[in-house]
Amino acid sequence: MTKVWIQKEEMNEHFLEKLNRSLKIDGHINAIYFMSKGAEGDYVEHNKVLLQNLLITHNTYPLYLTFTYYADYEMIQSTLNELGITYTLNFLEEIQTYWTANQNIHYHPPCFTIQIDHSNTLILALEATFWIASQNEFYAISNSQNLSFPLETIYEFRKKKERSIPHFKPEKDTIFIKIAHDGLGYYLFSNLEKHSTLEHLCANLPKGTTRKEID
Repeated sequence: MTKVWIQKEEMNEHFLEKLNRSLKIDGHINAIYFMSKGAEGDYVEHNKVLLQNLLITHNTYPLYLTFTYYADYEMIQSTLNELGITYTLNFLEEIQTYWTANQNIHYHPPCFTIQIDHSNTLILALEATFWIASQNEFYAISNSQNLSFPLETIYEFRKKKERSIPHFKPEKDTIFIKIAHDGLGYYLFSNLEKHSTLEHLCANLPKGTTRKEID
């Protein structure tokens, strides 16, 4: 029996601070839940399997996996190409900088999107990329292509910076999943009736999965 922590969230300032203001929802979301297998043992792998099983049980395609990475993105391309996973690659407007060989290198962060049309691709894509989420790069899955990254002015440590902030525009039958800090679980944003209450969500969990605790 798999036990999972489930906590209902509310869209408010406290919740946005918890996300480190790393996501904006441009529209209405009926329900938000935090789900996790916990932080013990190989928790990144455990939470990956939890997410994988939830999406396989959901059994609705296509899904769209979107994630950002660093300047050395060629290794990601190579892995996806070897696995035969089709993807699109764009570059965000923001400029990041790192220091190497006694010089500053500036780059636009790469942003990958993988269209997932069946469970086999889902399993391959998560196996190849979920570790990126544990490095606190943006990593999300949705059943619609309503994600954008407009350039905005923000303040980091009292310094004004230009950052490409992820915006998601929900639709009537939207699900949107963002991986939590360090890969310690994920946030499920949903407008589906089967996720409208904790009871409905738990009734639609993968077979053999029960809630550990509910707040």
